[in-house]
Amino acid sequence: METKSDPSGNEYNYQVDLGKTYLVKATKTGYSVDSLEVPMNEETVKQIGYDVT
Repeated sequence: METKSDPSGNEYNYQVDLGKTYLVKATKTGYSVDSLEVPMNEETVKQIGYDVT
């Protein structure tokens, strides 16, 4: 499990398993929830910015 902070100081915990698809939800006060399914493989992980070792 890793923790990542955004520029606003909010912290997010995540654990990535390659080969699985994750449902990512972006929330902002006063707005509806946007959901995006992200298939996690080595290429997408590198594009999103997770460190693959």
